[in-house]
Amino acid sequence: MKDGGSRLTDAFPATRNNTFFAHWKIDVSTVTGYSGITFTVKFFNRDISGNSGDEAPYFTQEVPYGSTLSSFPTPSRAGYVFRGWYDRSTNSPVRYDKKIFEDMEVEAVWELVKYPIEWDMNGVSALPSGSIPSEYSVEMLPFSPTDITVPPQLEYVFVGWQPSYIPLGAFGPWKFVAQWQTRQYTIRLEADGGELPEGA
Repeated sequence: MKDGGSRLTDAFPATRNNTFFAHWKIDVSTVTGYSGITFTVKFFNRDISGNSGDEAPYFTQEVPYGSTLSSFPTPSRAGYVFRGWYDRSTNSPVRYDKKIFEDMEVEAVWELVKYPIEWDMNGVSALPSGSIPSEYSVEMLPFSPTDITVPPQLEYVFVGWQPSYIPLGAFGPWKFVAQWQTRQYTIRLEADGGELPEGA
């Protein structure tokens, strides 16, 4: 029996004499005499970037030969929706009725949740300028709208947003409210050659 070597997946150009070896794996689902044997199914949890994080299993289950998984852990993560457990070797979903004939490693798959952002102009008829996001996710946090301003108005001066940012750990709909100061004008009277009343 030969081990190692490279797997042939495409047409192989024959330029010299070559020897090829078949590699085999026992299909225990078709072999008798495996009663009493158990297999280990390890559940791993992905980190928030979608990559495999801590390699210590999140959960481990011993499954008798040919049996199905007795239970599935259901993890939770703020800002994500759990989409199920996937076989690491095939990247396919693992069903509750899957019969186990070998050790397995399965991995949690997550979907990022996006929450809406509302921009409240606080009674002033104006539109903000800049790149205006309509939603956010936990991967954007902390988020500060420092680049989102409002053009000068005749009666008001824009002074910022309240709250000033979305903090780490936030989730759910969010609203920024524009803050204004009343614009101050100076009026100077000129008599144009005459005299102004005292106190004018």
